[in-house]
Amino acid sequence: MLFLRKHLKRGEGVSVQVYSNIPMGFGLGSSTADIVAAVRACARALRCSISSREIFEIAVKAEEASDGTMFRGKARLVAHREGRVLETFAKRLPHFGLVSFNAAPDLPVDTICFEPARYNDDELGEFQELLEMAARAIATDDAALLGEIATRSSIINEHFLPQPRFREVLEFSVRSGGLGVQVAHSGRVVGVMVAPNIGVQQLKQLLGGLREIGFLPTYYPALAQRPQRW
Repeated sequence: MLFLRKHLKRGEGVSVQVYSNIPMGFGLGSSTADIVAAVRACARALRCSISSREIFEIAVKAEEASDGTMFRGKARLVAHREGRVLETFAKRLPHFGLVSFNAAPDLPVDTICFEPARYNDDELGEFQELLEMAARAIATDDAALLGEIATRSSIINEHFLPQPRFREVLEFSVRSGGLGVQVAHSGRVVGVMVAPNIGVQQLKQLLGGLREIGFLPTYYPALAQRPQRW
C-alpha cells in the first residue's frame, strides 16, 4: 500500500499473493523478502521503475526494521530501523563457504516484539573498530578477516539473544580451521564460515562435531547454487 499510494494514479488497487519457502522467526529475512518481491511485482505490473533504496525505505516503514537484501553488487552497511544506507563498500563480500544450522528450531523469534539491542559505549566502540576492519576485508578479499569480524559481532550478540551451545560451536570452528562464526542477530540460524577450498576431511570433522552436540548442519559451498547435505 505504501508503494501504491505513491505510484498508482488510478482508483483501483492490486491483489498480491506471496509464496515463500523461507521459514519465519529464525533470522533469515523472510518478511523483507516478501516485501521486496511484492513491491517489485507491483512496479513491474505498473511499468514503473523503483530503486533499491526506495524499497528499503518502504520496508522499514511497513515493518519498523528491514534487512538489506534488496541491494545487489557492492556490500553495504545499512541502518535497519531508519531505512538508510550508511556506507557502500568498495566491492562485494569475499567468497566463503558456510556450514549452517538452526540452533533452536523450537524457539523462533518474533522480530516485531523482540526488544532492540541497547549497546553500551564499549560495544559501540568495538562495532566502530569492526566496521573499519570490514572495509579492509572487503577491499582485500580477506575472508579470514571477515570471519573474525563475524565472530566478534556474534559474541556481542550473546548478551542480547544467546544461542544454545554457542561456546561449543566457537570451539568447533577453531579446532576445524573455520574462518569464524556468524549468527542471525534476530533469529536462531548460526553458521560456521569456512574457506572456499576447505578440504573434505576438515569439513567432515566440523560437520561431525556439530552433529555430536545435537545440530543438523547443511554445507553451502562458496558460489554454489544448491546446498550440499553430508
